[in-house]
Amino acid sequence: MRTERRKATRHPFIARAEIIDERENARTSSKISDLSLNGCFVEIGNPFPEGTSVVIEIYTEDEMLEA
Repeated sequence: MRTERRKATRHPFIARAEIIDERENARTSSKISDLSLNGCFVEIGNPFPEGTSVVIEIYTEDEMLEA
């Protein structure tokens, strides 16, 4: 049996996201899931290099969050 190591409970959540590399102005589409107090899971095919400064836009049916 696996021991739960997460700090916060994850809640089912699915949304579409756009991730923008601020320096290169490159956009990548992705999917967001498993929302928690400490973050969420971002499914992305080709991750940005560690340390890349990005803006993420998360879209639901009727709302948008930019971070």
